[in-house]
Amino acid sequence: MAIRVMSSNVWGNTPGGHIVADRCSNLAVVFKRYKPTVLGCQEFSPLMRDSAHDLSKLIEDTYTEVIEKPENHCQNNYTPIFYDRNKVTLGDHGYLYYSGLNDIGSKSASWAVFTLKNCGLSFLFINTHYYWTNDEPSREARINNTKELTALFDKINQRHLPTFVTGDFNCCPEEPPIIGLEEHGFKQARFTAEEPVAPMRSCNDYPALNQDDPDKPFWKYLSEPSDMINESIDHIFVHGNITVKRFITVTDKESLNASDHCPIYIDAEIKR
Repeated sequence: MAIRVMSSNVWGNTPGGHIVADRCSNLAVVFKRYKPTVLGCQEFSPLMRDSAHDLSKLIEDTYTEVIEKPENHCQNNYTPIFYDRNKVTLGDHGYLYYSGLNDIGSKSASWAVFTLKNCGLSFLFINTHYYWTNDEPSREARINNTKELTALFDKINQRHLPTFVTGDFNCCPEEPPIIGLEEHGFKQARFTAEEPVAPMRSCNDYPALNQDDPDKPFWKYLSEPSDMINESIDHIFVHGNITVKRFITVTDKESLNASDHCPIYIDAEIKR
């Protein structure tokens, strides 16, 4: 059965505490335009949940958040999962806080089992964010993130369900943490899609805040993503009986104005 899954790093850690209302609105437009069945977000900070411009509220007419109780000091899930309640029902779900290096407690994995309403097929969805800096301890931290993620997968997937993994892995397709996932049977959707993938990087420069009008400040992108596809750090993986039909990097103006990461999504077929 056909399904669309999306991953989006929403750039929740806005420097200087500047407003994010405009960015949240842009992201809501993108999510509603492309209508993923399940959506995994990263950097979904408390700022993105502020009552004045709560992104989760802007999409709640269609999407329900899988509620978890994280262990970080903010008591905030930075890697939430949202699902279209008209298309799927929620089953078991949980949360993993990565050990070791973990700035502000945002590096984690959320997971949930869903069942498609139109056919009764179930699948596992995992959304994650790996550690980010480029020194040697950080590279080791990302390798450890993969070890913990695959251990989680082995523990929760006793039913051998088809599985999607979305996230900001902070490493490129040929780096050791990605290779570790592939050795565990996960396939990079970007390179296994039946339709050719446009050569486009998943992240770009941060949008800039335009404050010429203090009553209506807005964010504006500075550049479009390059064609350096092998420098992408946002990925979607599949495991099990799933065929990836196409892989898309969303470069709409709304997404570029909202974050330094473009949302990515796949259209896939889950087979019985």
